[in-house]
Amino acid sequence: MKITVAMLLLFALTFALFACVREPELPPATETPAITETETGVLLPSAAQKQLDSLRPMDFGGAKFRVATDDAALLMPPNSASLLNQRLYERNRAVEEKYNVTLTLADESGMPTIYERIRTEALAGASYCELALLKTEKIQMLAADEALLNLRTVPYMDLSAPYYFADSVHATTFGDMTYAVAGDFTYDPSTVFVTYFNLDLVQSASLPDLYEMVAKGQWDYDTFLLYCEEVYSKNGSDGWRAYGYSSPYPRETLSRVLWASSGERYLTNDYGTRPALDYYNDRTLDWLDFTKDILFGSQTYYFNYLNSPEIFSQGRLLFCIAPLSEIESFTSDVEFHWGIVPIPKYEINQQNTYSYLSDDQQMACIPIGAPDLALSGAITAALFASSYQTAVSRFLTQFMNLHLPDESCGYAVKNAVSQPYYDAAFFFGRVYVPVSAATYTLTYRVISADDDFDELYRRNSRQFDLLINNMF
Repeated sequence: MKITVAMLLLFALTFALFACVREPELPPATETPAITETETGVLLPSAAQKQLDSLRPMDFGGAKFRVATDDAALLMPPNSASLLNQRLYERNRAVEEKYNVTLTLADESGMPTIYERIRTEALAGASYCELALLKTEKIQMLAADEALLNLRTVPYMDLSAPYYFADSVHATTFGDMTYAVAGDFTYDPSTVFVTYFNLDLVQSASLPDLYEMVAKGQWDYDTFLLYCEEVYSKNGSDGWRAYGYSSPYPRETLSRVLWASSGERYLTNDYGTRPALDYYNDRTLDWLDFTKDILFGSQTYYFNYLNSPEIFSQGRLLFCIAPLSEIESFTSDVEFHWGIVPIPKYEINQQNTYSYLSDDQQMACIPIGAPDLALSGAITAALFASSYQTAVSRFLTQFMNLHLPDESCGYAVKNAVSQPYYDAAFFFGRVYVPVSAATYTLTYRVISADDDFDELYRRNSRQFDLLINNMF
């Protein structure tokens, strides 16, 4: 049921009356897990230490554990520019000391050519590395070339463990094969898309506090559009126009961001079956209608996406949708009060807020030819375990100190980064054009060109099934 402006104002009045009794009890934005010191003096958050302690102790006699990656910051020494680096360094030391190993970067790590090096060595059966951390699209190509191990066959890797993101395991499992995993070890929250907003415009339009709406689970598509329409309608009479929303990314990207926020998946991927398109249902059709209203039917949308950061900095844009990594470009020179909230939910009764990660998200895989599977499995598990529940808290602590204006904003950012979105379509849709047409592009074409959904679904579903059968 859609919320009217009158109801929103009633919510605002209710919140104001409630505030006269006591302040809303929002969790602190920078709350940090308890820190536990190991016998060797390394400090880890207690949740991570508990997971690491639960793993079987082993001694690998000082062996080198080589990690090949296109993002060397994941294993760089301290004092680098990485927001998470100090916590990662402490994690690395704890793993090295527990297992008597030395973590090191494989040759050419951090270079654009690292993927080809991994692929060539793996297909030759060479022992180039014990673990690879790569962008999802590169991992998919390695899987298609049969250059990756099935992680379900690697010793000491229990893929049901809490330190692996369950969505990521599900997204990369086809039949009895799982090719890659993600968790706090591979997660950089700065890649998550959020909604930057102009707080002064919210207040000048007498709209309810956005942080309250998020805290009470009332931040959804309906509310998003109503805020946009109210701000748009109250400006422009003197020639100065404030728009409802825009983004420095095109509508095709925004359709993916909004789809992720609904929590739905483009593909079914049940264990024991091949993935298949599965969004031909009433909920998806309703989502398409609503997304079309947002991206193509709302006059409040500022369509020149390349200029949207400048328009936002001028105070002429209520909402701007972009990753957290771009926060400095959006907020460094603004002369108004601003904040951040998650991408709105599809509907109020949706339980969680889900956030879209940019396309360069990373995952962990083990190439064929790894010389010691026990070493690969044990240390990979330990790296994930000792990273458990650390990325978000560490990221928020430093992000709060560097960028965020107040704790309410920090709480909203915590909400945004705590449910990263993984879909099997990520694993396929960035590689082959026909597969992309059968997933993301299909949705984009429906909402942008009014193409017939039934016909697109039938045509692309057959095409997608054929590709899957040929690839796996």
